[in-house]
Amino acid sequence: MPLNRTISILSDNRTADPQRFQCEHGLSVLLQTPSAKILMDTGASGLFAANAAQMGIDLSDVDYVFLSHGHYDHTGGLKTFLDLNIKAKIIVSRGAVSGQFCSERGGLHSISSDWPLDQMQGRTIYVEDTMALAEGIHIIARIPGTHPRPMGNRLLSVRSDEGQAPDDFSHEIALYADGLLYTGCAHNGLENILEACPWPVDTVIGGFHLLDSDARHQYESDEQLAALAGRLAHRCPQVSYYTGHCTGDNAFRILQSVLGSSLQQFFCGQQIVIDLHQRVNNMKKIVIIDGGPRPNMNTAQILRKFAEGAQSVSEDIEVKTVRLYDLDYKGCMSCMACKVKGKASNICRFKDPLTPILEEIAQADGLVLGSPVYFGDVTGQMRTFLERLCFPWLSYNDYSLTAPKRMPVVLIETMNGTPERNNSNGYGSMEHCIAAALGTPERLIAYNTYQVKNYDRFELAGFSEEAKRNWRDKHWEEDLQKAFDAGRKMAGSVK
Repeated sequence: MPLNRTISILSDNRTADPQRFQCEHGLSVLLQTPSAKILMDTGASGLFAANAAQMGIDLSDVDYVFLSHGHYDHTGGLKTFLDLNIKAKIIVSRGAVSGQFCSERGGLHSISSDWPLDQMQGRTIYVEDTMALAEGIHIIARIPGTHPRPMGNRLLSVRSDEGQAPDDFSHEIALYADGLLYTGCAHNGLENILEACPWPVDTVIGGFHLLDSDARHQYESDEQLAALAGRLAHRCPQVSYYTGHCTGDNAFRILQSVLGSSLQQFFCGQQIVIDLHQRVNNMKKIVIIDGGPRPNMNTAQILRKFAEGAQSVSEDIEVKTVRLYDLDYKGCMSCMACKVKGKASNICRFKDPLTPILEEIAQADGLVLGSPVYFGDVTGQMRTFLERLCFPWLSYNDYSLTAPKRMPVVLIETMNGTPERNNSNGYGSMEHCIAAALGTPERLIAYNTYQVKNYDRFELAGFSEEAKRNWRDKHWEEDLQKAFDAGRKMAGSVK
């Protein structure tokens, strides 16, 4: 199978060839990777299927149809697709299907779809949280709002029995597949979607919901658009962007004036082929182990910022994040299989979901461990992981510690204690093992972090939310920047 990705634009607001390909206010993109064929959104109607036929594309063997959010211009062609394809799984959030969505542009009107629920039965995967769909394919949910969201969202709402309410776009999801990030309309904001993606990105495609201002509505100014492009260029210099649909012509022009050839506009009927062979051959890998239980709290945010920094250095750096709380594994079983005479191994031989992660680390070029501090120590999940990682390195002949290869290591801790009230033992004796086998690690500590978002809900009188907030306002961005810089440093040392 050729090692490339083929992207086909089946539905968009613009067309490359009006004689052959019709256009509409909608978006549908077909992605073909070495491992899967994915239809990303279905446009506003069955037009995507007609354009696919014109391009000689068979939709009957598509593996997945991914629906980014609940608006009709991304989901209106679903029935047409299901009439053509009897096997593809439907990937969508429940909120996208159940929501009653409205727009005030041109007067208040519905922008919901008529969902073919009978045809969807038995073949729909409802997404609640970020999840792995297949090898190298992930769905990103619960996108944070750290950065500004598009101003065009102000005209979009959800109808309920209580009336109209602003759409918070919790129903929007994004798709990651082998280095490509599909944003749908990016209602949550392109920067937020990139931040929510812990995997290495080389290509971003989708609408960015950056509308052109007119006499009635003012959206992002030219200065704000240029600033956004500058931040993207700084944080993700290796990424190529393809956009259309809800990205206005003036917005595109301003973005491209900063991003240059890294940003291209797409059209109906266009095919984009990306050769992955050279990228794979040159790829270096950094493995990040997240030992925290909460996917969007302090440790996870710090690790995402580290990954962002590493990815900003080179497109030849792959960063893989593993959440230990998502795996069902055990600590060292004392089976001694790694110590058998003639068959000794410095990789744990016990087979469970942790095994392939340990094997990846053995071949990686950098390792990052992150954990909150509980009772002065790392989490139980991190401790049991470290048992499995480190025990095979230990020789009971001479008590030396030998890993499969040496590499740079960063140890990250987050804690609610202040520097003055720090009783953390950190990574304890395991830090000695890591230093002896891999090399002296760099340490990053984020102090006095928030334990919860709303202190009024919990019995936490021993903590002052105001003091926490003041500390966070002063230090949190510094902590994130230190993580970003550490990511850049590690990536620079391994590339």
